[in-house]
Amino acid sequence: MRILTLSRDDLLGMRYFRLTDDSLPPKFLYQFSQELLAQGADLQWHCFLALFRSLKKTTIQAMADAGCYRVSIGLESMSERILGLMDKPQKKPEWTIQVFEWLQEAGIEVWTNAIFGFPSETKAEAMQTFEFLKKRRDLYQAVGIHCFTLERGTPVFNEPERYGITSIDKGDLHDGGKNYRLGFSYEVASGMSQEEARAFTEMVKKQLGEK
Repeated sequence: MRILTLSRDDLLGMRYFRLTDDSLPPKFLYQFSQELLAQGADLQWHCFLALFRSLKKTTIQAMADAGCYRVSIGLESMSERILGLMDKPQKKPEWTIQVFEWLQEAGIEVWTNAIFGFPSETKAEAMQTFEFLKKRRDLYQAVGIHCFTLERGTPVFNEPERYGITSIDKGDLHDGGKNYRLGFSYEVASGMSQEEARAFTEMVKKQLGEK
């Protein structure tokens, strides 16, 4: 893998920065951190972190040693089935917990997100995510709680049958007015309805103290 070589001139005057790619390979993060350490850079930075199975504890420690103080992680769900439907790199919830624990041990803050109401998600599956967020607050510093919205051009919109969507109201467009909201209305063959998903999401926000 080719990686940018940094010089002291590149780092001159820099104190903070962010890596905005949301799918950086663990090998890149390790080599990037090693490069910063080799240059003796006194920096603080944060990045998105995808939970690839190739991620190692040594990579996370190298990131911390090189000044990484925060990562943003798309947790989304703690249901193995829903993670599969979302095509997330973390296929097993146990792997998510392991990585979160490594990050906390290294002193790196975790900011994460959760999505409720993904098509066909049952209330029991949604509860798996909620229970994790409620019981393991020690593993993250901030969480964004979101209800799934169906948007044009997404895999779920393009292949609704694969995700258990039986119909989409394609005339239900964004109007930009006072009733503006995201997402098309749709029906599902199983799992929570849109109304149930919204209610569940609001419950989670209230319980976790999120706005």
